[in-house]
Amino acid sequence: MLAFYTVVWTMHSEDDRAFFQQLYIDYELMMFKKALTVLRNEEESLDAVSDACLMLMKRISTLRQLSDMSLRRYIIITVEHASINRLRRMKRINQYSFTVDEECTQELAANERLKKAIQKLSEKEQWILSMRFDEELTYKQIAQQIGVKPQNIGGILERTYKRLRRILEEVELN
Repeated sequence: MLAFYTVVWTMHSEDDRAFFQQLYIDYELMMFKKALTVLRNEEESLDAVSDACLMLMKRISTLRQLSDMSLRRYIIITVEHASINRLRRMKRINQYSFTVDEECTQELAANERLKKAIQKLSEKEQWILSMRFDEELTYKQIAQQIGVKPQNIGGILERTYKRLRRILEEVELN
């Protein structure tokens, strides 16, 4: 993590430094949780978050232009990619001692189908799913984010699940 702060201080603009430090403070826990779901290792997850931060620093002008919802999604995807890259590197290092069994292969294929189906949902539906499962927010917290009553979140999620099931069924039929 020391490398992260060193790189932040090398940023030319004080405004960029302040913006990125605040962004890191706001999203640090979310990034770590996302990396941990992919890597299942705390040390590797911290390294993946550092990798993602370095990627995000290169795109600071893009980050400044994004809405809150889009920024959150952009960060999650960046952390996911950094985590997957780290996982691939770990697998290459351990390629002779690590074997993927049939069950693992099927689970990866199912995850890919689910990711493709989620991408077909509206941006709002993706955002709500992300808040619920990636960030593990409560119904009340989600309601505050999207501006509805907490009792409406259950219905919104149920409709989103049904739409997701229909999309998955359509994908399986094709």
